[in-house]
Amino acid sequence: MTPPLPRRRPTGLSTRALRTDFFTPRPAVQWLSPGELARTGLQVALAEGIGAYLDKREQQILFSDEAFREDEGRDELWLDYVADTGDGFHATYAVAYSLGRESLTVAGADRPLPRAQVLVLGGDQVYPTPSPANYDDRFRGPFTAALPAVPPGQSAPTIYALPGNHDWYDGLTAFLRVFATGRESIGAWRTRQRRSYFAVKLPHGWWLFGIDAQENAYIDEPQLEYFHRIINESLRDGDRIILCTPEPAWVQGHDDPDVYRVTDSFLRTVIDPAGQEAWLNQAYGGRFVPPPKRITVPLMIAGDWHHYVRYERIDTATSGAATSDTGASGDGGERDDRQRDDRRHLVTCGGGGAYLLGTQYLPRTITTPPPAMRPPKTETVRRYTRKARYPSLLRSFWLGLGAPVRLPWRNPGFIAMLGLVQALLWYAWSRAGGSPNFAVVVLLALVLAGTTFLAAGLGAPHRGRLLVILFGLLHGAAQVLGVRAVMVPLVERAWQPTLTRPTAALTYDLERIWEYGRYYLEWLGWYVAYGLVAGLVSAVVVGLYLVVASLFRRNINELFSAQRIEGYKSFVRLHIGPTGELTAYVIGIPRVRRPLPGWRFLHWKANPTGQPWEPWFTPRARLRYRLIDTFTIR
Repeated sequence: MTPPLPRRRPTGLSTRALRTDFFTPRPAVQWLSPGELARTGLQVALAEGIGAYLDKREQQILFSDEAFREDEGRDELWLDYVADTGDGFHATYAVAYSLGRESLTVAGADRPLPRAQVLVLGGDQVYPTPSPANYDDRFRGPFTAALPAVPPGQSAPTIYALPGNHDWYDGLTAFLRVFATGRESIGAWRTRQRRSYFAVKLPHGWWLFGIDAQENAYIDEPQLEYFHRIINESLRDGDRIILCTPEPAWVQGHDDPDVYRVTDSFLRTVIDPAGQEAWLNQAYGGRFVPPPKRITVPLMIAGDWHHYVRYERIDTATSGAATSDTGASGDGGERDDRQRDDRRHLVTCGGGGAYLLGTQYLPRTITTPPPAMRPPKTETVRRYTRKARYPSLLRSFWLGLGAPVRLPWRNPGFIAMLGLVQALLWYAWSRAGGSPNFAVVVLLALVLAGTTFLAAGLGAPHRGRLLVILFGLLHGAAQVLGVRAVMVPLVERAWQPTLTRPTAALTYDLERIWEYGRYYLEWLGWYVAYGLVAGLVSAVVVGLYLVVASLFRRNINELFSAQRIEGYKSFVRLHIGPTGELTAYVIGIPRVRRPLPGWRFLHWKANPTGQPWEPWFTPRARLRYRLIDTFTIR
């Protein structure tokens, strides 16, 4: 089925031209703005506190439980994987525009890469929260603009989506409305799934499984039953699975071993022959139990971390044994007639539009399951080594060093918040005559609480509380003493209020009111000026702290989220060839717009007279693509 062709096209890129009839392009989320910090913190607290009560997955047992077929009439298939999309317009639209092109010429690829027939979204489709407005403006709008329709005679591509942690903040309400009705079209892409997880049959014995792990909490029973039934009824011995998970638990488990428990449980209880046998015995009551299927998982892929990295199993061997890959056991299974490459690949690709996360602190080798993970767990241990990453080590380190400059430049609201605190601290200290009083103590406690909270942020490993306190104290001292050391000489050399405080009582006389007004306005102007300068200095101190903390593997996420780097986007284009081999082309987009201010008209131009299937906006400077990694599974 081909979606109907849209009748109207936008004539410009201004908010006024787009807002009423199309969508409102949004800037990248300012994660350090006071409102965003408060709003996101509240959402996270609610999601963690009452997330179990908002969980709608078990209600999905009432929805269709079919497996979808993308293999019918196809001897080969192209499939795109992209994750962490709907942030700022420039990055999101650049990726969507690239996904929707008829073909891409990629530097390093041996041929043009055609548009995929299937698009898989790996999670976090919108930021910061999954409101209907955010879905329309940050996801549906840019993707519809990139591929509004397909030319007559062509089949519309299909889209499948997994929810990430940001999609979970409302208990999947908006996610299910957008992706799980089976009746929606996002531009030319058609939705088919009915649940927040899916199984898709691909050509030549390949399958695509997408699991919903609710922030690595657990997998619900209806979901486990769904995959067990699909495997029992539809898969054959020797079939291979591309497993999509919401988070790259294999690398996250390096610092927090128990994060891998959900992924390991799925591999152990659903994919592994022993887990299949346990389910079959229960389902068939011990009578006429069919044998388990000998299937493999040669590729696992996730988003959530906003970069690209691939790990490959070290103990590789070309074998026909149909073992459960990437952690599942089952090494004693029957042999498949087809000789296949037994390498396993663990891929993280979260470069769909959100801020860049550097790769400089990724481990060189990982183990699944992690040795320190609590049982039950898979007994067979697999070791993997890092084969590729994007951006590179040196590039990531260089970009991280830019925090003291980019943080103040790209977070003006954060400067205002820090300036207010610094101005209040100067006022309280001045009123106290240099000796601490109650107001000074309260403000100092507020500063230390904020710096300690930052030290224990999302980028810090879940260990080392003493280190968190130490970093919080050192950063707090830099905010109080360091900023004051910079500001005291500036204050001594800068403009000082000259008006004396009025001594006469305030009356309704206009001259007396003006006398008081001038005095307080002058001091207010002085404190506003002080707050702006001190806030800028304080923001630079925060940037310096993040750089230093990252050297100790603390606050890596905050180091990059504060900078809001739009470039270095990536997605994976998979090709299943006529002989059944799977080739992955990992496409990087180093720059999503010109190095100019962010006004949309400087980077994109409207295409009001284009054909209905052509994009609404085209780049003023041609987007350049490079092949950052490629591998083949035979």
